[in-house]
Amino acid sequence: MKIQKALELGCCTLHSETALLDSELLLQKASGLSRETIYAYPERKLSLFSQIRFLYYLHAASHHKPIAYLTGHKEFFGMDFQVNRHVLIPRPDTELLVEEALKILKNNSYLVEIGTGSGCISCAIAKSKQDLQILACDISRRALALAKKNIQRLTLQNTIRLQKADLIVPKIEKADLIIANLPYIRSKDYLALPLTIRKYEPRLALEAGADGLKYYKKLLAQLPNYQGVILIEISDLQQAQELETLFPGFHYEYLKDLSGSIRALKITKKT
Repeated sequence: MKIQKALELGCCTLHSETALLDSELLLQKASGLSRETIYAYPERKLSLFSQIRFLYYLHAASHHKPIAYLTGHKEFFGMDFQVNRHVLIPRPDTELLVEEALKILKNNSYLVEIGTGSGCISCAIAKSKQDLQILACDISRRALALAKKNIQRLTLQNTIRLQKADLIVPKIEKADLIIANLPYIRSKDYLALPLTIRKYEPRLALEAGADGLKYYKKLLAQLPNYQGVILIEISDLQQAQELETLFPGFHYEYLKDLSGSIRALKITKKT
């Protein structure tokens, strides 16, 4: 099979808006060839081993396995991150948290991230702004192991410290900024998620009870006198309004994603 034929087969098999890009990524993974080589030599014949691997990846992708889990990589904030089935796949909408954090943080600021997963948020912030102290926490040891790899690949060991922790983080009140991208999918909405997500991404990192606020309520409850800034990602306006009702001592600023939907909250203590 030649490179061009492989890409055509991929597009026919995957049937999605990103079929060509996904086919390129899978072919790169299967063959070890760069994107430049793939397009420079479309008539090059693939080795038998590369063909078998490519067909395996296509089969898995056509059965809803995420491309990022097949390749082991996902781009976030212009950087390449390793991912696996123990963490959520980084999404473009979450870059909103990074952008907002960079507006808030000053030199020598102390940032705590709760639920770091792959470490992509902390790494993106640390790579974009110097002289920070970052504590990135997660309850999953496997997630922390992956985050450690990403931190090392980006040479951020001197900036980011990892800690196994649930929502209770010692001395969290000393942080200038707290970022949390915790589970926020309502239980009834979880079953309506695309099979690509529901079948493969960790449910523990997605679902958060009937209102989707199970973990955010626990987080805010331990911070009644916190004087810094809290950034969280949420599902929609309804969740934002419910948090405002439950915790009226805070001021809430709505942050919109690329589609214009409310996707995050900037929370500060009322004065």
